[in-house]
Amino acid sequence: MDKRYLRSRGAGFLSLPNELIIEIIRRLRPWGLLSIMLCCRRLQDVATPLLYRTISVHEGNQLSILNAISQSKECYGQYVRTISYTTTSSFCDRLILRFFYVVCGHTKELRNLEISMAKGVSHLTVDMLGELFSLPLPQTSQILHHVSSSIGASPSSCLPHLESVGACGEVDFLHVFKFHNLTSLALIKLLTKKEFEHFLDIFALENLPNQCIRTIVVGLGYLLSSDIGGSIGRIGTTFPRIQNLTVRMTKAHALKISAILASSPSIFLFLRQFTVNDWSRTQPVFCTQRKEALDCQMHHLIAAKLQKRDLLGVKFGTTCWYKYGDGNEWEVQQLPTPSFDELYAEGKQGYAFNWDREWSVIYDIRNVRTGMANIVV
Repeated sequence: MDKRYLRSRGAGFLSLPNELIIEIIRRLRPWGLLSIMLCCRRLQDVATPLLYRTISVHEGNQLSILNAISQSKECYGQYVRTISYTTTSSFCDRLILRFFYVVCGHTKELRNLEISMAKGVSHLTVDMLGELFSLPLPQTSQILHHVSSSIGASPSSCLPHLESVGACGEVDFLHVFKFHNLTSLALIKLLTKKEFEHFLDIFALENLPNQCIRTIVVGLGYLLSSDIGGSIGRIGTTFPRIQNLTVRMTKAHALKISAILASSPSIFLFLRQFTVNDWSRTQPVFCTQRKEALDCQMHHLIAAKLQKRDLLGVKFGTTCWYKYGDGNEWEVQQLPTPSFDELYAEGKQGYAFNWDREWSVIYDIRNVRTGMANIVV
């Protein structure tokens, strides 16, 4: 192709307003952004914030990202808003500490942090991270001087704009972030009863700023029966201003859960969206739809709306309730799902969520293909 033609097209692109150029290159994948950065200084200035806005860190690229954030003359850390940090080995404690020290010192605008670490990471490392995230960095730099001698100057506070933390894996990171004014908290791992109570105790007993929490995703891996009201109710009392709550359970009773919303006038006053076992393609959920159970749940939600005026939606797996207008009636909707055969071919595991029984069934689609006539697919 004629080079003069390419130059003319490039000049035409650069004549566009910055806002339009940003909107165009925002759709590019990371390697496309890297190519754009090599074209000219203007495109480099536009593409760099987009390239570094969200970074995924693992053992293969940890050192390169660490160096890019801490040693580059371009100060790439100022553009970082989301970090996903994953490690599968337990022998890199020193590197873990060094990485997060750099994060605190050079990503002042960080908003979202997701952490997944191997079970063998030492308690000393986790405790030192707790010090790192809770103390002013001048004090922290004295604690971590043996791993941070090559790092530059530190700001006066630690991740002041951090809003959202997601934690999965086997390492307990709750106390690491307990002093932050977080608005969103996601615990991906299914918690045991002891871990769930520990999670609530951390925020309830230490006079923490839990008034700021607006969104919680929590998984409960133990069996809930008669205590289901108390377990979910404690979330409401511990986080009084929560607006969006997603609970993932291995067993559940839909009518009992909706009854909690109707019979708890003093909790969940600001709740807008409540979800139990949210459907995803990697963890499909199928729900029975018995008319009697749905009618009963309708009455529960009408009563709940009188107390919780902000409540707009309740989801149980693929079955969703929505509130429109000022009337008392709720609308129920069944979300579309792939066919059972399609999920079976992919070897997925899923939930069969019952409306009017004390339990649900966890099954492996690879092994179960019969007896599912009452499941909506």
